[in-house]
Amino acid sequence: MISPDVNPQAVTDAILESWKRLKDERTEKENIWQECWLAYNSKFGKGYTEVSQFKSRRYLPWSFKAIENGTAQAIQGVMPHDDWFKILGRTPDDEKSAAVMTSLMKWQHYRTNFKHKATMVIKQARIFGNCPWAVNWKQDYVYKPDLDQHAANMAAYMVDKQSGMEAMSPQVPMQVHRSYDGPELEVGNIFNYVQERHHLDIGYPLRVIRMVCSKAYLDEESIPNAFGWSKYENVENIRDESTQNERSDTLIRGVDQLLGLNDIPVDGVELLIAMGDIKLRSDGENSTLRNHVAVIANRRTLIRCEPNPYAHGKCPWNMFVLVPDPLELYGKGDLENALGLQDIANVTANQVIEAAHRILNPEFTAVQDGVFDEDDFVSRPGAVHLVGTAGNLQILHKPDNTNLGFNQLQFLSGEFNEAANAMTHVAPGDDPSATLTARIARNEDARTGDMIQHIYNTFLMPALQMEIDLNQQFMDEETWIRVIEPAQQPAIDPLSGQPLPYAKYESMGPAPMKIAPEDIQGNLDIYPVGADWIANQQQQVQQMAQIGQMAGAIPPAAEVIDWAEYIRVCAEKMGIRDTDRFIKSPQRVAYERYQQQLAMQAEQSQGGQGGSEGSGSPKGVRGTQSVAGQSDGPKTPANPGGQSSMGGPQTTG
Repeated sequence: MISPDVNPQAVTDAILESWKRLKDERTEKENIWQECWLAYNSKFGKGYTEVSQFKSRRYLPWSFKAIENGTAQAIQGVMPHDDWFKILGRTPDDEKSAAVMTSLMKWQHYRTNFKHKATMVIKQARIFGNCPWAVNWKQDYVYKPDLDQHAANMAAYMVDKQSGMEAMSPQVPMQVHRSYDGPELEVGNIFNYVQERHHLDIGYPLRVIRMVCSKAYLDEESIPNAFGWSKYENVENIRDESTQNERSDTLIRGVDQLLGLNDIPVDGVELLIAMGDIKLRSDGENSTLRNHVAVIANRRTLIRCEPNPYAHGKCPWNMFVLVPDPLELYGKGDLENALGLQDIANVTANQVIEAAHRILNPEFTAVQDGVFDEDDFVSRPGAVHLVGTAGNLQILHKPDNTNLGFNQLQFLSGEFNEAANAMTHVAPGDDPSATLTARIARNEDARTGDMIQHIYNTFLMPALQMEIDLNQQFMDEETWIRVIEPAQQPAIDPLSGQPLPYAKYESMGPAPMKIAPEDIQGNLDIYPVGADWIANQQQQVQQMAQIGQMAGAIPPAAEVIDWAEYIRVCAEKMGIRDTDRFIKSPQRVAYERYQQQLAMQAEQSQGGQGGSEGSGSPKGVRGTQSVAGQSDGPKTPANPGGQSSMGGPQTTG
């Protein structure tokens, strides 16, 4: 919709001016990004042509390896397992909502492929230093044939036909089904995103995103809903046009290929989506639209301008900066500082190739003595060459300096890894799949540990918080999800078929769970669980193992330790979730002792009834006075199947 109190032409002019100005300001920056993109794709840029004077044009894929290895290790650091984040309630009343929200968001991440999209954000930021991302509410619909309605229409058609009425055969009606309704992480293209640099006021700096869509999509989004609200207006005034009007469009399509899109230029509607504080170039009283969203189609028609519709008040589009520059809006990636080293390595590699070629293919010195003919000269094994004198044809000896080139490449490789922060080696004895965690645990990789925290603080945690806010605002109906959790059913006695007073722990597949909108309301906080957290847990497990060894060697100290709970805490810190299969709960131990005492009493009672007269009981009493004045036996422990604080099922009595 378009707010009635805005001037459409003023808004259009302000957004177009901002887009052009911000694109022109970073022209040199985009040239550097282009060099980084070519280096990632193992292609020569302008820098190599200035330093290379060789015939060989081979490329060492160091930049590609640095980006791929760095991205994989960063994802391993921030998402080492499925439980890579925790949602906790701010108050005790919010704990249940936090647990439900955790299950809901894990299911949503599975449906929207969150991990893959987060990987694309980190990879693009490592190449260019910056990557735009957004969390928007997405609704996916599918059209299915309504077979029940079609059967009813066919029955009515047959009745009309049998009665002699003329009727046309009915078409199969279609019905709309909602396949997904929830938040989704979107990955943008840095060449299609600009952000205001000079913004010192309170609020959100203007950011403009360039996209291309079809006219049919805009027509669908312009249909008013049940409340009379439509997303876009003035759609009838626009049409599909050629949108290739930016100098970086060729490079943009290359970046889209990184995201898995083989974008072929076709006619469409170009959208410039502006979000934040839009400053109008007018002398009016309201010269700034605070926290608005505006959309311009084909750089001419304003089709949307309204306040931010999200209750959290944040702009959904943001920019993740890998290495921030305190004096600049845009940061640096892994390759910007290593481009020179990549060029030197390529030059050195081609020098080595040409030097080896000259050594393997010898050159000769010859004397024109009337016998030797250089035009017919061919050097081959076993060849005979006619010369006037034996010394008239000799091999030209050249020094073999290829080892110097290889040594230089080895030195450049180390320097490149340092400049690009590329961790390509594994310490002896380390599991390659757990290399990052092991290095952080040994405090050998402080740079990567800081980078993981930076990714959490500036990208993942804000994105998850926006997902929580959107779920609490837009979820309007009950949703069935699937959660992988252990069974929490009581164990069954195989002989009697009666339930036992402790739980059965069985791993099961995805289990259905219904979530209502009121189940996720409350004040919730997000905490990351990454490689650094795992490293700290491993250190704590090692320290606890030392405490256990020392306490076990000292009998007075061993008596004050609850060893069952000690084992549970160690297993919990090690990430073992099914300890209930082999560790008995205190309640179950008490229950089994109670059963043993009952069995012993029954055995003693049977022995007293059938024993001899000299067994200590008066004649004829048969053991009934032996329990006089004593309790009736051990009392049943309360909640015999209850569990402690482990992550397994909390059993019922």
